[in-house]
Formats: sequence, structure tokens, C-alpha cells
Amino acid sequence: MKRVIQIGFHRCGTRSLAQLFRKSGYPAAHWRVAGPKGKMNLARVMKTNLEAGRKPLHRINHYTFLSDLECFKDGRIWSGFLHFREIDAAYPGTKFLLNVRDKDDWLQSRLHHRRYAQRFIAVHNLTGIEDCLAMWSTDWDRHLADVRGYFADRLDNLVAFNIDTDSIDDLMAQLPDFALDRSAWDHIGKSNPEHVSRNRAALDAFVIERPDLANNYRKRIASWPATGKAKAKQGRKTMNDNRYHPFRDSHQDREEVKGIPDTPQTRAPSYALAFADEDFMLREELRPVRLQLELLKPELLMNEAGVKSTIVLFGGARIPEPAKKDTARTQTLADLSQYYEEARRFAKLIT
Repeated sequence: MKRVIQIGFHRCGTRSLAQLFRKSGYPAAHWRVAGPKGKMNLARVMKTNLEAGRKPLHRINHYTFLSDLECFKDGRIWSGFLHFREIDAAYPGTKFLLNVRDKDDWLQSRLHHRRYAQRFIAVHNLTGIEDCLAMWSTDWDRHLADVRGYFADRLDNLVAFNIDTDSIDDLMAQLPDFALDRSAWDHIGKSNPEHVSRNRAALDAFVIERPDLANNYRKRIASWPATGKAKAKQGRKTMNDNRYHPFRDSHQDREEVKGIPDTPQTRAPSYALAFADEDFMLREELRPVRLQLELLKPELLMNEAGVKSTIVLFGGARIPEPAKKDTARTQTLADLSQYYEEARRFAKLIT
């Protein structure tokens, strides 16, 4: 499947890039998507997958474009885009979009983005705004150097795009495999001067005028993991892994069964998981289910491969290929062998 992963920092046109792909007809996900129990953060899904030993994009690998892979979890900011090496290893051929802008402008934009700076300062126990900016500047330089060094001998896999100086045509030229709609490009999410002024005042109060607010914020963040465990004990029993939904998946169910003690009861066919019981799945009454699976499997595989439509050319088993037309049972069948080449020519025209 052809895929593009945005691996620049947020506040560098990430929403605009997601909108470009989405309005061009490609499945695109920015920051979070609909999940089985409400909104699902993309970075949190990635983190859970990596911790469980799964591919990083498990459950979200049907998206052509993914952006803003960052989340705030267990009192820490986790950036999925920093794990571009793992994504590259798991999904060969993926394009990685390094979106950048003027660093000083980015620092100011990030500084005034909602409560991001407050969280960052509290999490890293920084003393003030200047320390925060210095840390961000270092992170920026390190990440860009890491990405450019990693892709130094594979520049075809890296798409560099400066939202300040490059045009949409520059971006489209680097992504010839994607039919992007130029008119869908629009820089959304620009810093609003009114918001910047208001957020700066709140930030100053946070770290300068009221340091007690920062200390309280740190205490709140530090208590989040413990609070979550306490609530789990008070309520229903939860699993001890870091899934983003409350139910085990089928792989975990199958592994769990392997740990069940071997007894006459557990050896009984009725005790086996239905989907893992081959004899049960082959019963005559399950024919409708098997038929559904036969239709569902190719549909899912084509979706994962990015196949949106197919064309089927019907032929005949008794029509030989041109090189063997002398073996045809009748002259009519021999004459029809020419359509082998016509079918191949047609296939080349539409693919």
C-alpha cells in the first residue's frame, strides 16, 4: 500500500497536509480518529502497538496519510513521529514527509498552542519559558538531523516540505504516485494574534506570576497513573496491558487459552474457542459464515493494499494462449486465442 507518514513537528501545517490528502480522495487521519469507544489518538495506538510487539500502525494501517502523531499519556508527552525507523522497517516503501518552517516562528507558535507549553514545562520540571524554548530548539535540531541522516542514501523515501517557502507544486512533484488536488491545499490553523496574546498571558501567569500553579500542575500529572490504577480497583477488573480499548483481541484470546491447565474438561471440543476450533468452523451449519469470511478477507486485504476498484476480464478455460493455439479443440477456440494479447494490452493501459 502506498502511504505517507508526516514526521515533522506539529504546528508545521499538519492539519493542512491532512486536509490536502483527505480532499484529494485519500483516507487521511490527523491526531485522532473514530474508535470502538469514541475518539482514538493515533500516537496512543502506536505506543500500545510497539509495547505489545505489534507493528506500529496496527489497526490504523488502512490510512494513506497519517499526521500529528503525538499524545499525552501517563504524565508524559509521547511523539510517534520520532519512531520513524520502526515504521520504515515495518512498512517498506512508505514515504516520510518532513514538514518544517522557520524555527523561530515554530517556537513561538508552539509556545502559544493551547496548554501545550504548560504541560511540557510541568512534565520536564523546567523553571521557565526560556528553558522550554531552549529544549524545543534542541529537539528540533536533533530530530531533523536524525531524519536527514537516516534517509541520506534513500532520498526517494523522504519528502521535504517547508510550509513557508515551498509551494504546493513542490510537494506534488515529490509525490508523483498520489493524485493530489492542488485546490485542496490551504494553510489552516495559523496562529491567531488574539489567541497568542491570551495564551501568552496565561503562560506568564503559569511560570512567572503564579509558580504555585506550575507546582500544582506537576502534582496533578504525577498522580495520573496512580489515580488510574485506583479507579480500576474500585470499578471493574481491567486487563494489565496498555490497550486503547477494554477488550482483548483475538490473538490475546488465543494466547490466553494456551495457559489454561490441561484437564479432561479443557480437552473437550466444547471448551475450545469457536474461531480457533477448525472442526467447528467446518461444520455444515457454518457454511454461511465461511462464505462471509471468503468475501470479507479479500475486501480487507484490498483495502490495506489501497485497492479502490478492480476490473475483471472473463475468458474461457478452453481458449489456449496464442503460442498453443494449435492445441485448441476447435478452430473457433483457436481464433479466440488472439484475445490473450488484447487482454494484456488492455491491462497495461489501465494500470
